[in-house]
Amino acid sequence: NNCYQRAPITIDDGEGRVVKREVKEEVHPIVDDSKEKLEKSEIKVQKLIKIAGEKQSRIEYLE
Repeated sequence: NNCYQRAPITIDDGEGRVVKREVKEEVHPIVDDSKEKLEKSEIKVQKLIKIAGEKQSRIEYLE
């Protein structure tokens, strides 16, 4: 299920000329949302691993 959204983009080329381009962009709102959540949770996990690693270097765990 590919949803395409056509977005006209105006670009100033720095010399006063405005270049108009139409960009065809794939839009997956649900996928993007879950990808963002996944990235945030991965960052949380990495922070927890780092914290756990720092604690482990100070504490000897008993099994």
